[in-house]
Amino acid sequence: MDLLSAIISTRARARDDDDDDDDDDATAGRPAGRPTGAGADGANGVVVLRICNFDAVSATGVAPSLLDEFSLASGCPMDLLRIASSSPMNLLRIAALLGAAAAASPWNFGQGSSNAATRAALESFQSDGFGMFIHNGPVTQWGTDIGWPLVCTTLPCTVPGPKNVPRNLTTTDELAAHRREYFDLAKTWDPKDFNATALARRAKDAGMKYVVYTTVHCDGFANWPSKVATYNVETTPFARDFFGELAAALRAAGLKVGAYLCTTQWGPEDVDFVYPDPLATPNANGGEMPTYDVAKYPERWRRHVDRLHGLVAELAKNYRPDIFWFDCHNAPPWDTRLDAVAPAIRAANPRALVLTRNGVFSDYLELPDQSEAAVLQGVLDYQSFSGAPFEVASVLQASKQWAYDPASAQKPANLVIANLMLIRAKGGNYLLDVSPTPEGPLAASADGVLAELAAWMAVNGEALHGAAPAYPYSDGASAFYTSKAAGDGLALYVMVPTTKPAGELPLPAPAAPSGNVTVVAARPTLTSMALAKAELLGFGEITAVAADAGLVLPIPAEASNLAFAKNGLVFKLHYAAV
Repeated sequence: MDLLSAIISTRARARDDDDDDDDDDATAGRPAGRPTGAGADGANGVVVLRICNFDAVSATGVAPSLLDEFSLASGCPMDLLRIASSSPMNLLRIAALLGAAAAASPWNFGQGSSNAATRAALESFQSDGFGMFIHNGPVTQWGTDIGWPLVCTTLPCTVPGPKNVPRNLTTTDELAAHRREYFDLAKTWDPKDFNATALARRAKDAGMKYVVYTTVHCDGFANWPSKVATYNVETTPFARDFFGELAAALRAAGLKVGAYLCTTQWGPEDVDFVYPDPLATPNANGGEMPTYDVAKYPERWRRHVDRLHGLVAELAKNYRPDIFWFDCHNAPPWDTRLDAVAPAIRAANPRALVLTRNGVFSDYLELPDQSEAAVLQGVLDYQSFSGAPFEVASVLQASKQWAYDPASAQKPANLVIANLMLIRAKGGNYLLDVSPTPEGPLAASADGVLAELAAWMAVNGEALHGAAPAYPYSDGASAFYTSKAAGDGLALYVMVPTTKPAGELPLPAPAAPSGNVTVVAARPTLTSMALAKAELLGFGEITAVAADAGLVLPIPAEASNLAFAKNGLVFKLHYAAV
């Protein structure tokens, strides 16, 4: 779907082959060494398409009559393939073949996996677009972030205590007492009002297609009755299988199940990571690294890795997650050898995806936490063309704390939707963290934002789900584009946010967009498909005006009365093949 969109969208960018200085980056207004981009020659239907793997494409056996020439662009990190076709529909017909070939590799993971089930799962994942992240555990009683209150690199140190009040620790006895108090939170954790079915319903209504839950975060607490970790949910007053209940409810709702595991472990049993004493030993090498040199003590590291693998195998066997989400460091010198346990993951669920941060392999790319601003700055333009699956994880709480923060407000719905528009227009997924209270349900303020998302998604979700990027992705930050095949033509979505993505709080009160939206890339000279109809989702058909400046889409004044309009509007443009 991503390459199909690229083929379509390249036709919206005219390329003048007769430009005297076309090969001169400076004259063309491009940084030296940067890809020259994709374009279309309206006279002969030649399209320049970015392809990641030239050899694989050249070996596909595509009819020679459809291929003008193969060429590599000097200084370009991606290959440029010229495709000649007499119509846009011919380009659509070969898109799927080109997409599969371009991604081919001998690996059994990732976009080019030799495993057909993995490739199918990735395609489905990219279509999903939006997921819920849940950080949860006994620490919600403190209201601090999960795990990190345990980290003290050297004494004296300052760490978060209950209600995020800083604690100054000066001795190993004070450090041990602080960590013991954290671990003892399991003795009083009782989220008795947790309702997995209600949570799954809320996630689904809000447009989320998968949920990733912290089965075991860095504090070592297992949110299922583990036989590997004795520090687990069975030892709490709650004493129910939190993850098991959630997984069953998600599948009943038609959502995918994700299991987060932190491969850094600071729990009371993790003597082979925080050596020699998880209570009193400072994290001298930094929080995410073991307290010793793994090259000097390989057997100690091996015991840690074996225990980690035991947790993974147990989760795979009992719950068959659709996604395993491994955090922290997983490559040499701290190689967690997750490749060794991947067969068990895929034996239990052949379509399971494995996300490995800082690892040797991964099925898709996870950007740095809360990095919407990086996406906005355009660093992913070329990644979307290559179709590389990526995800941005962020937090609904305004404090940006992952675990429940009772002192925090929530980010407004219009900011979440603006971020979604941005990330989906670049071909990525958005994983939004929404964490429960100590009693089990979501905070009322978080529930309110999800209700607003649900109302917006009920009308506009088609622009985000199953849609592909439509280059040039956006018109600044005022509109974002996606597309999908529709019969013999295609639907182009023009998504109009009511605030700038990646905006900093506080934001002004949201208001419905007004005036006109001009799609510059849809100038008549840049369009090779006929506009059959234009509509504003949730309102009805509108009259689009083709002008030299672009396609002008008027926002009817009455649209401001739409209940969801304050969080953004979406135009749907129906194009037919000429």
